[in-house]
Amino acid sequence: WTIVLGTILILIGLGFHIHSTAGAPTQIRFGLVLLRALLSILLIGLLLEPGIKEVSVTPIENRVVLAIDTSESMALSTAQGPSRLEVALKSANALKGQIQRQNEPFIVDQIGFHSKAKRLSNDTWQQLGNGTLSAKGNATDLLAPIRFLADEKDARLPIGGIVLFSDGADTERSRAGLSQTFINELKRIDAPIHVVP
Repeated sequence: WTIVLGTILILIGLGFHIHSTAGAPTQIRFGLVLLRALLSILLIGLLLEPGIKEVSVTPIENRVVLAIDTSESMALSTAQGPSRLEVALKSANALKGQIQRQNEPFIVDQIGFHSKAKRLSNDTWQQLGNGTLSAKGNATDLLAPIRFLADEKDARLPIGGIVLFSDGADTERSRAGLSQTFINELKRIDAPIHVVP
């Protein structure tokens, strides 16, 4: 509205100027009207605020966290032969490959958990996958990787999502339903969580 009102006021002022120069010689009158018209156009141009906006978009890297249950039950063999851990890591590696082929800037984090969680190096991840290392955790605490990530959240890149690979129930909290503590930790992490059995 400011631009429209300003333009109208400038045009009214130009009209008054034309009327006020009625007694002047034609050449002077024409020159003055032309000069005022050019100044009016410049004022309107200033009101429109011409300019070039350069917008630069920098993608922010997101982490996708793959959390593998390393409790003792994951060492049990499946009906097809390999351990539950090997099957879970095979799925996790397939997902990891898909994520790394995306155009978006994603970083894949690897976490192992049982009653506690810790970051896994590529070597440890590979050794768990080929059976060189076995799962020896004493319990399955599904909250462990969530708490681990929430505690370090401020120090690292934002979390785009968490994928939990586990073979069973949370043995640390066997009651049905989610406790308020669990819900509070989920709120702290503020990221989507997907569980793969």
